[in-house]
Amino acid sequence: MLGRKGGAVTKPYDKIGNKLYQLHPGAWEQIIDAARQLSIQKRDEHKRERDMAFASCREAIACDPQSGSAWVDMGALHYGSKDLKNARICFETATSVDPDYSLAWFDLANVLEEIGQVQESKRCYLSAIAVSPQYADAHFNLGLVYEKLGENRAAIKHYELYLKHTGDADLHRTVIQGRIKALRAKDLRCVPKPAVSSTVNESRSAKVT
Repeated sequence: MLGRKGGAVTKPYDKIGNKLYQLHPGAWEQIIDAARQLSIQKRDEHKRERDMAFASCREAIACDPQSGSAWVDMGALHYGSKDLKNARICFETATSVDPDYSLAWFDLANVLEEIGQVQESKRCYLSAIAVSPQYADAHFNLGLVYEKLGENRAAIKHYELYLKHTGDADLHRTVIQGRIKALRAKDLRCVPKPAVSSTVNESRSAKVT
């Protein structure tokens, strides 16, 4: 098996693999070694491609520092490398140089939510929607944020807007509709019962006496 924690390549434990290893241990080791070499080759190719992509983004930013799309592309590369700190810097820069770029606000919101800054994330999703009111994914993610904050009515509103802007083709439509139904039921259970007025209590007391 390739890619186990610790980097060890283990012998197979399935029936076919065990049989092959018993009959031809040398051949099996060659297969494993070839797989290891292929994995290393692909990793090196991926690193070269990533380095070229970073270089291309740096060049684009150097040519036009006011390009929001170039900063978003650089942020996406950092995000793909799990470097959330630099991804955030790039997305924040993109929103600064191009405040009308909804994707920059959306990507920044995603990073902020991932690092636990939920309120700031909500603000950025709202900014993305202010620029692009029909941005379905922003409505959906904002619904998740509102649900996390316990603001169920706001969550329902944005889930419904997501469904409106994606149409009937959305594969998760049924699931989201079920979530909306569950949130409505939860919201109804949280509505306090109206207090009985003092005049009603006094009239009831009078009847008892």
